[in-house]
Amino acid sequence: MEKTEKREVLLKGIPIMPGICIGQAQVLNPSIKTPVTRKISESQVAIEEKRFLKAIEKLKKELQEIRGDLDERLSDLINSQIMILEDPHFREGVSQRIKQRMESAESAVYRILNDISRELGEKGSGYMQERSQELLQLARELITTMQRERNHETTFRKDSILFAEDLSIQDTIKAVKSGVRAIALTGGGKTSHHAIILRNFGIPAVFGMRADLNEIEDGTTVILDGAKGIVIINPKKATLERYQAERARYEEFTKELFEHKEERPITVDGREFTVLINIDFPEELGILKGLGRHGIGLFRTEILYFTGKVDLESQRKIYEKIAEEIYPCPFVIRAFDLGGDKVFQFKEKNPFLGVRGIRVLLRNKKLFSEQIKAVILANKKGNIKFMIPMVSVVEEVLETKELLHQVFGEMKDSEPGVQLPDFGIMIETPSSALIADRIAPHVDFFSIGTNDLTQYTLAVDRRNPEMSYLFDHLHPSVLKLIKDIVEVSHKHNVWVGVCGELAADPYGVPFLVGMEVDELSVPPASLLETKELIRKISVEELEELVRKGLEAQTAREVRELAADYLREHYPEVTLFYPF
Repeated sequence: MEKTEKREVLLKGIPIMPGICIGQAQVLNPSIKTPVTRKISESQVAIEEKRFLKAIEKLKKELQEIRGDLDERLSDLINSQIMILEDPHFREGVSQRIKQRMESAESAVYRILNDISRELGEKGSGYMQERSQELLQLARELITTMQRERNHETTFRKDSILFAEDLSIQDTIKAVKSGVRAIALTGGGKTSHHAIILRNFGIPAVFGMRADLNEIEDGTTVILDGAKGIVIINPKKATLERYQAERARYEEFTKELFEHKEERPITVDGREFTVLINIDFPEELGILKGLGRHGIGLFRTEILYFTGKVDLESQRKIYEKIAEEIYPCPFVIRAFDLGGDKVFQFKEKNPFLGVRGIRVLLRNKKLFSEQIKAVILANKKGNIKFMIPMVSVVEEVLETKELLHQVFGEMKDSEPGVQLPDFGIMIETPSSALIADRIAPHVDFFSIGTNDLTQYTLAVDRRNPEMSYLFDHLHPSVLKLIKDIVEVSHKHNVWVGVCGELAADPYGVPFLVGMEVDELSVPPASLLETKELIRKISVEELEELVRKGLEAQTAREVRELAADYLREHYPEVTLFYPF
């Protein structure tokens, strides 16, 4: 009887780290389920508490050993795990559950961390949901340790493509060190800690993959395309040959990008543009080691708030260290952007239209003033710029500017040598875009956040999968607002940058360059590609493209215009990043 050929299956997920990898799957068993609540007797309470504390010390020791092999930035991710294990509230919560509910240590650990995880996950924030999953991973690690199963640890196979529901931070590092070539997860997200680790080590990855791991056989041939967020199981011969050729082209493509990494982004007609990077975590600076020296166009400081590093000294040290490390390049710090899709104390029916961004900060002057002080103290070399998020009206700009100068005035005598940073705003709302001419006289720069600007302009929740077909930052209405902002900024001698996803979209870059924005700030993975794209195009030639884009009726038309232009000037981009 002839053997039936296995069916080719294409899975889609979130692109985490670009790269094409072809190899054999290593499928980790699905993670442990909720432990059965095992009731204990009063005589067993002390035994269970001892098991719990012993497991904590054992897991801490393992984490500390892993931390010793990492650079300072990545070791901070391990520190966050250790902090949870050392948290007296967590320990007391587990202890009380063991004593009062007479539950086993495994059940108590899972229930406590699961409750915290559920609370974070219900906040609606992608960031907080990823933190909630990391808490569950930590619970699983502790439970496994208590069950003495760590003697049967998974051995990660060299050169394999690893499939799992999710990974702990320590297992991610072990997998990288074991020579795993790529990772595909059904969980995880762009800002998860293990995503940072994989980008730091350059391991192609796809997260959030819709798949049943039980249906993927260990050892199966698979293809992982980290740029497109695609995983192909049991590829047909034709598919395999196509991707082998594409992998060779992609490797040559990236090799050429690195060969030109020190070249400045100057168009063929001699116009230079600034290309900076966006970061969410200080640890992400490690990714830049092989990319040359570049500035930071957006540092999202929410991570400091969510990890409790809001005191003056903690903030100052972080800002100062980054500013010194990238000097003389600019370092643009965005004030805490809280509310909306990010957790804060306000409970609202429609948080995206409620107390978020600068509205939160102006209601919490103590928190805001501490951040301003830290920024001023860190600005020793004068390369820090400070901007505020979600501005809607001029009054918010004026009130912030007054507070900025007030704090500076109080500090300049007691802190000789302090420098006032350049002050700017994020333009993310249609109102701030439409009154940019009123705001411009009061600021040093604009930074256009195209993610929220698109969301509010099109009245589409960008996190709602049911609305994804409507969300496109290349919609003509969004382009028109950007064009107007750029014209206003140049009229008032205010530099303008773009730090939303549009700046890293190869189909959007020609329009931004054609509109003559001053700066583009992109994720680290898009840096070299964006610079090379700028070097392939001409500002003068793009005038006609911009005109046609503004006259287009749909976002699809705009993308088709860009695709036609790119096929002529930079065809590799359309090959690796089809729209």
